[in-house]
Amino acid sequence: MAEKKCPPEGLPGWMGTYGDLVTLLLCFFVLLFAFSTVDSQKYKNLIMSFKGTMGVMKGGKTISPDELLTNSRIEYKGSEYRYQYLSKKIDGELKKYSGDEYTQNRNENSSESTENQNKENQTKQTKKNLGEITNEDTNVKVTERGIEISLGDRVLFDLGKAFLRKEAKPILDIVYNNIKDIENNIIIEGNTDNLPINNKEFKSNWELSTARAIAVLRYFISKNSNIEKRMSVAGYADTRPIATNDTKEGRQKNRRVVIVILKSLDERFQEKVASENPVVSDQGGN
Repeated sequence: MAEKKCPPEGLPGWMGTYGDLVTLLLCFFVLLFAFSTVDSQKYKNLIMSFKGTMGVMKGGKTISPDELLTNSRIEYKGSEYRYQYLSKKIDGELKKYSGDEYTQNRNENSSESTENQNKENQTKQTKKNLGEITNEDTNVKVTERGIEISLGDRVLFDLGKAFLRKEAKPILDIVYNNIKDIENNIIIEGNTDNLPINNKEFKSNWELSTARAIAVLRYFISKNSNIEKRMSVAGYADTRPIATNDTKEGRQKNRRVVIVILKSLDERFQEKVASENPVVSDQGGN
């Protein structure tokens, strides 16, 4: 009887190939898992979709960061439109009280209440003074800070003085009527030209510019004492010119009081976000 041959020592040859194949498959699936990312929100939504009964289910809305950003822009735009509207409203009312139209209206109102020659003379003097006021003496614009209402010094004060002129009160009344009911903080800024001043009242333009801002503040407070909680003043002397100080006309423009209706920090933040993330219109109309 023939003897049985003993199998060779070691594993069969095909086992090596099989082992390599299994190892490669394992590496392949490990790589697939490594490349995949698990979206936790999608996973939660998937689980929630299996809850409840079949049929019509109540819909929900997931707010993504992009949608939150878009909503913030909408709020910012609404706020910006509000500032634009208020700015144009104040500017329009101030323009009505500048130049010949202001002179005519004030003269008619004063003439109706004139009872003697002294009042008539006063009316003529008022007309003469107001005739010097033009649209260039008032300027209203929206800036990064808020609404800036610029009033030339000859609208409010005599040269080198910090006492409000009588003719200034109707102008300030227009501003007051537009700011009395808003909640924004307000800063009143005094500015001068670069011509030096040194008298008993004011040692320099710093004192003059600050005193003029305070004079406007006091007038507003006299109308409503509660408004002072939202107000502050600043004097900048000749450090913030808007025109050259080399000409008479330029110095006239630099002598001014600026009333700033400040934007809130939240509004400034929304404006910054909107500027850094411009809205791109969807062609689909969304």
